[in-house]
Amino acid sequence: MKTLITLMVFLVVVLGPSSSKANPGDFLYLSFDPVSASLGEGAESVRRGAVSALLSPGALGRVRNREVFLAHTFLTLDRRLSAVAISYPFGERGTLGLGILQAAVTDIDGRDFNGKHTEFYKDTRNALSFVFGFRPHPMVSIGTSLKALFRETAGQEASGTAFDVGASADVWHDVTVTATGRNIGASWPWNSDFWSDALQIQKNDDIPAAFALSVGSSSLPLGIEAGAGILKIESEDFLLSGGLQIPLDDGFVVRAGGSYDNPNIGLGFNSVLSFAEIFFDYSWGKTELTADPIHRVSLTSSF
Repeated sequence: MKTLITLMVFLVVVLGPSSSKANPGDFLYLSFDPVSASLGEGAESVRRGAVSALLSPGALGRVRNREVFLAHTFLTLDRRLSAVAISYPFGERGTLGLGILQAAVTDIDGRDFNGKHTEFYKDTRNALSFVFGFRPHPMVSIGTSLKALFRETAGQEASGTAFDVGASADVWHDVTVTATGRNIGASWPWNSDFWSDALQIQKNDDIPAAFALSVGSSSLPLGIEAGAGILKIESEDFLLSGGLQIPLDDGFVVRAGGSYDNPNIGLGFNSVLSFAEIFFDYSWGKTELTADPIHRVSLTSSF
């Protein structure tokens, strides 16, 4: 489907997530992981695996197996959100991680003010994360990540960097607390003056930093796991969230959670093969600004 939209409107709203204050770096806060989404985003202290390279570098040191994580989110208006993460333990206490996050819109039918077709445009936003996690103590993990940011809009390019830092600790009876500072010192300058001259917008787009704090337990009765979290994005209100994961027979789990009026439910399944353990996860969710549901899927393989 070709989305008929003017380029100016396209720049402002096409990739904005759930905030009325659209920002080019908003895609860094979009929910891409079906497990985290179906737990209401309060899952950083419950979530394990390579996905920590994208969620919280402080939890990556807990990952002690090689793992590949692939995820895709189906959005409206021809938008796409995809993620890839890899974990690779080394030594007795360290773990390296690589994460890729991409938000994209392609085949945008550009029109001038008279409604005449000009050309097809695209907007791609990418974050490449290099992550290092370390366990100074069996109950404590710390980590940091360097993000390289790239953006292309209608042939114009921007690039920048950002840092994440985090820590995760077991505090009491399998209760884990995780804290993360996201997108510290981030900026995203355009490589030319095209947009600042054409649309009178800033040449350098600052990306808001954020702080996330979560608590979770994986040893509740009946094997239930629970998580709750709080997220504070710079210049925005606090976001509270929480959710539950309940195991079923034959490797299935169900999840439910939400944040404010954004409910999510999910389903997970794992299968052990002769060469790898494979996990499939799915979530269905709604947000206050989308009429259609959002579907997320992921595939995780440990080897």
